[in-house]
Amino acid sequence: MTGRTLAALLLCCMGAGAMPATMAWAQTGTSEAPVYEDRVIADLPPAQDDPPQEAYDASGPPRFLRTEVRLGTRPFVEDDNELRASFSAFGLVETRNHGSLSFDGTYSEDSRDGTLTLRQRGLPLAGGHTVNLEAGIIDQPLPSLNRLPSRVAVPSSTLRGVGAEWLSPAQGLQWVLSTGQPGRLESLPDGGFTGFSGQRHRLGVQWEQTDEGGFGVSLQHERGNRVTEGVVAPDGLPVDLSATLLTAKGALGAWVWSVHAMRGSTAPEDGRSHGWWAETSRESGLLRQTVGLYRLEPGLGWAGISMANNLQGGFWRGLWRTRQWSLDASLDLLEPVEGPGGTGYYGNLNGRLRLDRSNQVGGGLAIRDYRGQAWATYADWRRTHDLGTSGLRLELADAEGGRRDERRLAFDQEWNMPLGWALNTSLGAARARVETAGVDVREESWFAAASISAPLGRRASLQGSLGTEQVSGAPNRHNANLSAIWRLNPRWSLEAQYIRSTAGRVIPSLDPLAPPPEVLRVSSRSFFVVLRHELRAGSRPMPLGGSPEEGGGSVEGVVFFDANRNGTQEASEAGVPGVIVLLDNRWAVRTDAQGRFEFPFVASGIRTVTVRNDALPLPWSVAPDVDTKVDVRLRGTARISIPVQREN
Repeated sequence: MTGRTLAALLLCCMGAGAMPATMAWAQTGTSEAPVYEDRVIADLPPAQDDPPQEAYDASGPPRFLRTEVRLGTRPFVEDDNELRASFSAFGLVETRNHGSLSFDGTYSEDSRDGTLTLRQRGLPLAGGHTVNLEAGIIDQPLPSLNRLPSRVAVPSSTLRGVGAEWLSPAQGLQWVLSTGQPGRLESLPDGGFTGFSGQRHRLGVQWEQTDEGGFGVSLQHERGNRVTEGVVAPDGLPVDLSATLLTAKGALGAWVWSVHAMRGSTAPEDGRSHGWWAETSRESGLLRQTVGLYRLEPGLGWAGISMANNLQGGFWRGLWRTRQWSLDASLDLLEPVEGPGGTGYYGNLNGRLRLDRSNQVGGGLAIRDYRGQAWATYADWRRTHDLGTSGLRLELADAEGGRRDERRLAFDQEWNMPLGWALNTSLGAARARVETAGVDVREESWFAAASISAPLGRRASLQGSLGTEQVSGAPNRHNANLSAIWRLNPRWSLEAQYIRSTAGRVIPSLDPLAPPPEVLRVSSRSFFVVLRHELRAGSRPMPLGGSPEEGGGSVEGVVFFDANRNGTQEASEAGVPGVIVLLDNRWAVRTDAQGRFEFPFVASGIRTVTVRNDALPLPWSVAPDVDTKVDVRLRGTARISIPVQREN
């Protein structure tokens, strides 16, 4: 124990011991007060004055407003250094009779275009009904039975349009509606929306017994008018396509089952392609098992959007989890519905074991023998010590019968840092070989990455991540997302942000039912200076999710791609940008370019934070559970990390 700490403890004890004497003096009515003696603890620096705080406006409902003005170089263009301005804003207000209202939007002076989303969630209606409304850049709402992960993934679109969800808990009814132009939400390095041709309209209805675990059924239909996204059509001309999905769910003893029947296509001539899949699962002690069957005809697609098709087979999944170890496994036996190719299989195994308080090991294996052979495996070891937590990870992959293989070795370190600091680093090397037309092409590389969060004095901070991969015989890859924030006062702050990205490594999934990987954009670079204004106001006795006379805190977090499935964000694992995060299924925010989100004023107690799988890029999904519980303390900030994972 240091001298400073010992002196502080002695002073506290002296103060505690003096309290009864002071009380006794007051009771005896002594007329002369004791003389005050100032005591100075040796070697203890004087406390710095806190920055002046502005008066809090407690009038009106709880509300939050953040506005930003950005001045910087044009994104997605390497050789254009001309300065341009853009604007963004986010606002949230909780009302007593009209639900929660929020908006987020961006506007670029260069393109004269931007994004805007308006939300009204939890709007109460007569008879105990509620309505959720959205307009602008929205994720299509789904019936709740279709939001859970399933063996067969049905794609969904981002729209520039409107969406609505009507709920009647007493009757177990739910209606969803959305219509608008499909497109892609741009998140790095600046927000935007790239629209595709045509319009998409979706209508869904669900009825579910009010008893927990009761029977439920949902029906949703989508119509794509003049669409070209993912459509297989002659000359790429716009076409009209539709898709319908019927889902039923129930319980039979300890088994929970669901059945799905679908009709849709990716081409006009396949308008009557059908598919169905059925699953049943059971939890027994530490074991959760799921078994199922599927049949997906050739040409099956969701109103023009590609998905797994020309497959039929069955699968089994098992999950064992204790506080010390976890193990999940799956096995598919499948074959094509039509065409060449015999029966094959796909298996996946992942496990993690905590050896003691300081050591844990993990590993996984995915293997496929269906229309070609391929396998991928990884192993890692993590150890906690005086400097932090270290991890050593080895990844091996072999595809196309040995015509492509890759080896990667990485060392990850989460450093023990002072309060307010965070530092993660990754360092490794890789070797790949690709056989093309009988010629071997070899690629060797080394990579390094770091993520940091650090205070720069009392009012400034640095946060972000950067990485590089030096590749022999191929273009090098670089990624950076750094920001330095200087808080001028409680409302105003100045931020400098640098974003640099090049096309990264594509990791195709071995799963025959997984959708193809997304096409990566070309290189981009931008630098911004951001002037930000934040306003927090409203009656403190009414925090989000609270009741009168109840205080609260705040919730901050990050949603990240957990590539190695260990639940910890390493320096090389990026955040998930542009996804909607819900608090208690009532308040909604969108993650920023680094996957971060914030709910500024939340009622104390256990709250639920949700990232819906339909908002994530396929085949990623939230694991192991859809909802994350967080304990919000009075006047405190609860910080959480939500991993999204995919099978190998």
